[in-house]
Amino acid sequence: MIAEPKVYIKGIEKKLIEYISSTEKSIYIAMAWFTNNDIKNSLINLKKKNPNIIIEIVVDDNYINDNYFSNTKSDFDSVGIKVKKNLTGIFLHNKFMIIDNQTTITGSYNYSKKANWNLENIIIVNSDNLSNYYFRLFQFITIENFKDENILLLFQHPKFAQSIISTYYNFAKKEYNAFKEKIEIGECYTYDNGLGDSLFYLPGLVFNSKIKYNEDITSEFELPVNKEIIKKWIENENMNLTLDFFSGKENLYHLINDELIENTRSLEIAFKRKIEKIIPTEEITRLIENEVNIIIEDDLWLMNFEPFINKKIIKEIFDKIKPIEKKNWW
Repeated sequence: MIAEPKVYIKGIEKKLIEYISSTEKSIYIAMAWFTNNDIKNSLINLKKKNPNIIIEIVVDDNYINDNYFSNTKSDFDSVGIKVKKNLTGIFLHNKFMIIDNQTTITGSYNYSKKANWNLENIIIVNSDNLSNYYFRLFQFITIENFKDENILLLFQHPKFAQSIISTYYNFAKKEYNAFKEKIEIGECYTYDNGLGDSLFYLPGLVFNSKIKYNEDITSEFELPVNKEIIKKWIENENMNLTLDFFSGKENLYHLINDELIENTRSLEIAFKRKIEKIIPTEEITRLIENEVNIIIEDDLWLMNFEPFINKKIIKEIFDKIKPIEKKNWW
């Protein structure tokens, strides 16, 4: 169970040093900018006091960090604190510290003196699950060819991988051209079910902003299709079903409003997936096997796959996927 997060907007540097000083086993830090000598010295003092504590740091490869660490890296090295490289090839905007595989500290605060004069915040959460998530992210940033346990699921379930990547991955134009024969286009249209209009949809590129690369696709909805359209459609269908149920039962009309409100609340719950809703790999496996609706459950991608994806992994996955067979309509 995740403990109630603690938020601090003042005295942040002091609070960070307090948590660092109380560490017993390990600290992992990923930071966009790290130039704070007081935080640096607290880490060094901790390591001197307890040489068995693991301390690893990764920072963005930018001029400010390069200048600072060119003068201070030897201080870290001398006590056995590892300064690792960002191997993602992209800007490291992360700001987090994991303490003893239990406490995660994140937020807007960079480990710089300048941050003390800005309007910043940190959030401290005691959670094994959240700390494990951020540790996996640290590994993804610092270990070459690292594949997260969730990414391995994409290799084990290629049809699911093809569908969710086609729907959500931010393809570069070169990537799209390389994989376009394997990218699911998807569908979203209305049809007459005999009683009224219904909505049919399949995940794919029609929900992806990179649909712009395919000028041949047309749709009755504006592309890319917005999930809110589906949300509203389902909501309206639920309301219509409710109204049909009450038709001819005027003595129960006072219950209609309560029923409609409850339908809306239920739908809103289905769409609310907070950041703490990080799903264990075994639960993701169950969702895949039960053919989870990845359009409705879009945070499945956002929280559990996208943070661990890079261009190399995308290529490896698509290299194992067969081109989509073109349908003949005659």
